[in-house]
Amino acid sequence: MYAGSIGLSMPVSCYNVYRYSSINTFFLIQNLIRVVNFEILCIFLCRSYKDKTGKMRPYLEGLKPLFSSIFLMFITTVWVYLSPVDILEVEPRMFFYMMGTIFSHICCRLIVAQMSSTKCEAFDWLLFPTTALAVVSVALRPGPIFEVMAVYVLAVLSTLTQIHYGVYIVRQMCRHFRIDCFKIKDKTNSD
Repeated sequence: MYAGSIGLSMPVSCYNVYRYSSINTFFLIQNLIRVVNFEILCIFLCRSYKDKTGKMRPYLEGLKPLFSSIFLMFITTVWVYLSPVDILEVEPRMFFYMMGTIFSHICCRLIVAQMSSTKCEAFDWLLFPTTALAVVSVALRPGPIFEVMAVYVLAVLSTLTQIHYGVYIVRQMCRHFRIDCFKIKDKTNSD
């Protein structure tokens, strides 16, 4: 059977490879984000070296924040592509939530490192359980329940980690600035 309705003489079986699905959408969004972010990063990095406005660290030190993000994208792409359960079709919302929360955690740590003029870590610790569960799911194929539970466990772990990190940073900043958190001073009493 041929896909003559679209004017092409290609077999329908080949045409079905490019059907709309959440996996194709996942790869499309992920690759677009990679391309756009990498271009913006290169523009800003080159501009900072040219204008001497950055911290003038070595080039590899400037690219160090990318390592965690690229590794997260790589390991989740491999997990989705090789998943025996087709995890993105089974639990798309929880997978995107888990991946987004881990990415958010990496970005928050990067922002705090930049604000405090400290070096960021090359790899975030949340990548280790993510990698371990992805490898076990793909290599050992323990079954659909394990893979779904792995995504849920990573989602809960990353959420609790992000909440803990946020509370820790707010407490540390309040201690540094000698202020009480979430307490607003009355302007009439200060006069």
